[in-house]
Amino acid sequence: MRPHYPPSTIYEPTSYFVIQSIYLIAQQLRAHDNDIILHDTVSHMKAKYLKYWKDIPYLFSFAFMLDPRAKSPGLCNLLQLFTEVLGIDYSTYFRDVKNSLNDLYIKYEEKYARVHPRQLPQAPKAGISCHSRSLSWARVLLQMTHHMTNHYQLAVPLVNLLHIY
Repeated sequence: MRPHYPPSTIYEPTSYFVIQSIYLIAQQLRAHDNDIILHDTVSHMKAKYLKYWKDIPYLFSFAFMLDPRAKSPGLCNLLQLFTEVLGIDYSTYFRDVKNSLNDLYIKYEEKYARVHPRQLPQAPKAGISCHSRSLSWARVLLQMTHHMTNHYQLAVPLVNLLHIY
C-alpha cells in the first residue's frame, strides 16, 4: 500500500484535502480487504480507521463544500463513494452538514450583523516599520468592507446563497 496525502504546501490551506484523503485510505483498505497475506492486518487497520473516521467531522465537510471546485454536489458524490467503499449509509449526513453550516452562518450573522469597521490608527510618518505591510493590507480590507457595506448593503443575505454550496 502506498501513502495517500496531498502534496505538502506551506502557503495553501489544506483542510479541504482531508476528506479526500480519508476516502482514498478507505478505498485502499477495501482494495486489500480480500488479500490472503494482508487480511489480518487490513482488518485491524479498518477497525481502527472506522473508530476515528466513521463519523466524518463537520469541519472537513464544511471545508470541502466551500471549496469552489467541489461545492455541495461534490460532497454528495463523495459521500456516495464512501457508502460504496465502507458500506455505511451517509444519506442523512449530507443533510445534517448543510443544516449545520446554515446554523453556523446564522450565528455568525447574528453576532456580527451590527459590527461596523473601526478606524485604523494613523500610520507612522517617518521610516518604515515592520508593521507597515500589515497596516496597508488592513487599509485595503477596510476599504473593501466599507465599499461593500455602503454601496451594496448586502442586498442578498449570504444565507440565501447556501443552496449553491
